[in-house]
Amino acid sequence: MVFVYMANGTPKSAWENFIKAKNLEGENVFHYNLPQEQQAMIERRLGVKSFPTYLLFNRKGEMVNDKAPRPSMLDTLVREVDKLLE
Repeated sequence: MVFVYMANGTPKSAWENFIKAKNLEGENVFHYNLPQEQQAMIERRLGVKSFPTYLLFNRKGEMVNDKAPRPSMLDTLVREVDKLLE
């Protein structure tokens, strides 16, 4: 399982402080703070319309849920992820 976090127009120092404050680090955690043009392209491609947005992808890299449960909905999220890992 991999977690990908993408910043949208966030100043670098605020972005780095947020990562540390929320303890969003690990071997399977990746952070991207892309230039605006690249970020906009990814948002269009994935259909991102608001932030935060949670997406789930299967093992093949195909998006399977564009309205995935938030981390605060832990039980529901765990069930969704377990289905993907079967």
